[in-house]
Amino acid sequence: MEMEPKNIALQRIREIVSSSGLSKEEVLSVLGGVSVAGNTSSGFHFNIVKILYFLGGFLALCGVVVFVSQFWEDLGFPGQVLVTLGFGFISYVSSLLLNSYKIASLASRLALVFSAILLPLGVTVILNEMSISDWLFTSLWMAIGFFVVYFSTIKILQNDVPRFLTIVSGTAVFFVSVALFVRESPSILETIRDFYSYAFIVYGVTCLALSSLFPSPVDSRRPLNSLLVFVGTATFLGALFSFSEIWKFVCLPGIAIFFYLSITMRSRIILTLSSVALMGYIGRITTEYFSNSLGWPITLMILGLSLIGIGYATLTFGKRYILTSR
Repeated sequence: MEMEPKNIALQRIREIVSSSGLSKEEVLSVLGGVSVAGNTSSGFHFNIVKILYFLGGFLALCGVVVFVSQFWEDLGFPGQVLVTLGFGFISYVSSLLLNSYKIASLASRLALVFSAILLPLGVTVILNEMSISDWLFTSLWMAIGFFVVYFSTIKILQNDVPRFLTIVSGTAVFFVSVALFVRESPSILETIRDFYSYAFIVYGVTCLALSSLFPSPVDSRRPLNSLLVFVGTATFLGALFSFSEIWKFVCLPGIAIFFYLSITMRSRIILTLSSVALMGYIGRITTEYFSNSLGWPITLMILGLSLIGIGYATLTFGKRYILTSR
């Protein structure tokens, strides 16, 4: 079959794209992210701009921290509030205003990060001046307040930064609530053994559930999705190992479940962490129950061969069930 000339093929592609209303990102996703050679300079320029933005923001933050730390005591209460809460509020408003301009979207994200650092410091300065006695209860309300603020910002900015800050605030709300519950009902630690382990399991499951809200397709990976999957998996598996007596019975089924999840969610992060957890389980079982009977040389040999076997099995497993499914 005779091939069409390139100019005719390109013209047909333009007509299809314009008639169907496809975006540039959707077309590139079908092509597997193939870029045109002529656009490499613009991509390089964009990467340089991003690097300069992050570097400039980091240096500016370091400068502010050093400057304020040198004159913190001399500023007094009004100056401390102005430097923290005032500049934090200005940064937050700036992030909303800059988001209206596409060229300043990265600057908008950096301004929001600055606000997330400065606003809690400003609130802490005010509360410290008020001589608050119950800091744990106050921290809960402060975390709830910032959760509401950044959750309401998600629809305005529509990027991963306010989502990440919302998750951080929600994490603070959860763990401060757990600490308050234990403080008000200390007997819970006797009623429910390994109470904190169960709390971390709940947090891990929550992170994994939230990761489904930020899908990570092949052609457009979402760092927030990867972060939630990593934190959720590591927290859950780590909590299984923290059980006092039943860890040896719950770890292996839990690891098996996560191996299954690595297939259904097509996640190499879960597969890697599950493999590490399996190595840890074998190592802990071997050292606790076989080191004295077999001796350390034999134990080390068994551990070494087990790690090699798990590493090879993980690589084969990932290629067969995860990479091919992608």
